[in-house]
Amino acid sequence: MRILLTNKNSVNLPTSYRLAIAFLLFSIFLAVQIANIFFYGVNLGGLLWYCEVALVFLAIAYWRQSALIASTILVTAIPAQFLWIMDFFLNSFFGFSFGRTEWMFDPTAPLIIPALSTVVHFVVIPGSTYAVWLFGFSKSSLRVALLATPILLIATFLLTDPVLNRNCVFFPCDLHMTKDATFILQYSPPFFSVWYLLYNIVFWMTTITLSFKIIKPTIKRVAPKIKHIP
Repeated sequence: MRILLTNKNSVNLPTSYRLAIAFLLFSIFLAVQIANIFFYGVNLGGLLWYCEVALVFLAIAYWRQSALIASTILVTAIPAQFLWIMDFFLNSFFGFSFGRTEWMFDPTAPLIIPALSTVVHFVVIPGSTYAVWLFGFSKSSLRVALLATPILLIATFLLTDPVLNRNCVFFPCDLHMTKDATFILQYSPPFFSVWYLLYNIVFWMTTITLSFKIIKPTIKRVAPKIKHIP
């Protein structure tokens, strides 16, 4: 376990610097949980959102100087969060949304919730990129990502409220039960079914594999000084 969490070839950052970054990331995670509990009550399913899980493990990556964890987050975060970020910018500047960030622009929503969600989504990719630059890129990250992804999706499917659609395992991310209930229920199944979960697992494992295949040579070409670790 120690080998998995620590990279001996990493940059030897001052402990205070590493812990400060780890503390900041974990503080963002805690702020999101506290805000959700304050406005919506206790809901442990919120802990399984990919971006919030990624925040916790990114904090661990900085704490342990782990290339493996940082690389795994980078490989998964780019495909997982790219569409969210694109939708957010389209909604912010052009008033157009595919649906996944539409709730954030609802004037009746508590401002702190969309504000924290924005921070979370805009921290993970730059944070993991910087961690990879510091600690190196681990070639084993693909295996870890392909193992962790189905575990997270299955846990989300079994432990969370289908209506809330955590990690989009029950129906597409751009649909919402508050305004698209008729359409969603019309196609249930396959929505809400094990088959839709299996589709998500295959889709994300394929997408993450492509992400790894693109990121690995890109790092070699753009930043050749970054260490590549088995």
